[in-house]
Amino acid sequence: MSTSENLQAHCAGYRVTPLYAEFGSGDVTGYQFSWRDGTQRWSRPFSYDTEEDAWVMAYEHYHENRISEQGKLFEVSKNMVHKHVLKNVSVLVTEMNHHEEYQDKLSEVLVKDDFLNPAYEAGYTVSEREDGFYLFGDDGEAGAFYSEHDAWVAACEREGIEPYQNEAYEWWMVSNALEIKLVERGEMVIRFFGLIIWGRCDTGSLVYTDDVMVDIANNTDI
Repeated sequence: MSTSENLQAHCAGYRVTPLYAEFGSGDVTGYQFSWRDGTQRWSRPFSYDTEEDAWVMAYEHYHENRISEQGKLFEVSKNMVHKHVLKNVSVLVTEMNHHEEYQDKLSEVLVKDDFLNPAYEAGYTVSEREDGFYLFGDDGEAGAFYSEHDAWVAACEREGIEPYQNEAYEWWMVSNALEIKLVERGEMVIRFFGLIIWGRCDTGSLVYTDDVMVDIANNTDI
């Protein structure tokens, strides 16, 4: 695959076209890239010497736009996390887990079953529609479900696939409203001495950048 073809494969909705000296002539004076935004196509008033140069600039433009869009998603998530993720209780959970009488309850936020990845690797996909989440396998539609998590669970049960295991690295106290959204997505949440505790299978990054937080903040009415 050429450089141009490789860049083109990463720039969905972008197009590079030649510019001609005169209409109908075969003399190419440069190349210009354009992109689709909704129903309209836009282009920059610049031309580039080669098709490859135009695709390089198209890729940079595409990447900048993706970063900008991601920044908007993160900003919404950041605001939600500020309201609904209340306190880091990792020290509390670690200390309490040393006591045998609490270990059974705390085990519910130590290791999370991952149904998505093994089901996806088995050839399943999930499509969201207005009336629910639809599961598809190699033999077509395999059912409709209330949540995406329920669909992935059903795929694993259908194939007799064991879920992967994801270990929690941090624990956070969350709000009642966020608890509901997290449980719907298969996250680990328990009620422990009046606290609602979420087991986070990630560490070393800001909570609002977690996929589950971005999803909840940008796709629900929390």
